[in-house]
Amino acid sequence: TANSTDLPLKNAVQTTFGGGAGDGDVFAAKLDPSLSGTNQLLFATYLGGSNDEIPGGVAPSGTDYMYVTGVTGSNFPTTSVSPAFGGGSEDAFLAKLDVVAPTSLVYSRFVGGNGKDGLRDVVVDSQDNAYVAGYTGSDNFQTVAPLQAIFKGGTALGTDSGWLTSRGASDAMLAKFDPTGTMIFGTYLGGTGADGAMGIRLGTDGKVYVAGSTRSTDFNTANAYQTSNAGTYDAFVVGIGGLTSAPANWLYLPLIL
Repeated sequence: TANSTDLPLKNAVQTTFGGGAGDGDVFAAKLDPSLSGTNQLLFATYLGGSNDEIPGGVAPSGTDYMYVTGVTGSNFPTTSVSPAFGGGSEDAFLAKLDVVAPTSLVYSRFVGGNGKDGLRDVVVDSQDNAYVAGYTGSDNFQTVAPLQAIFKGGTALGTDSGWLTSRGASDAMLAKFDPTGTMIFGTYLGGTGADGAMGIRLGTDGKVYVAGSTRSTDFNTANAYQTSNAGTYDAFVVGIGGLTSAPANWLYLPLIL
């Protein structure tokens, strides 16, 4: 994040600091370590509105594009593919930036509903589809061909510690977007306790892997090494097949202490 109004910019899609008294704006940059001095900076931009933004994940797509995710409570800069701000105090965002010949955002959109939503990570496949993982507190989160269509919720307890405690009721969520920013898959992942996804990766086996944290005792499992929550928060790992060529299906979802 950036709270400075005078950060060095290069081919920026947003040339001024948007605002925010706490976390400020997202600041995205591309550097070439083979060059020296200020020549290393190939691209740098602010990305944010008049309130705070919190960055989540960043991923390259080839040499031309950069994907940035996070959380915004702002009039965040979006393009026509974006739905309206969800109505809660925080929405997740996904932005695609051209870092070679930038003139404007390739696309930028909110990802969320009427609760608190955020994206923690993003990864991109060879067809320039973006896969994102995070959390949602929205019972009207957009789902497309979901593995879990219903928000199960669950609030972290006041005695808990960790990043989910300030988010209210939450499920983990996973979504896939085509190169234009249209959601082509979206699902809740969670039980009746607080859940949130923290990382996402594409396997060489063609599967999508998501990891996170759950307080749920009824988190869905299949082919699990550990089938029950061992107490308070457990880690989870989920493998999903079929997201690139066929309807999604569970592969495994172990709970790990």
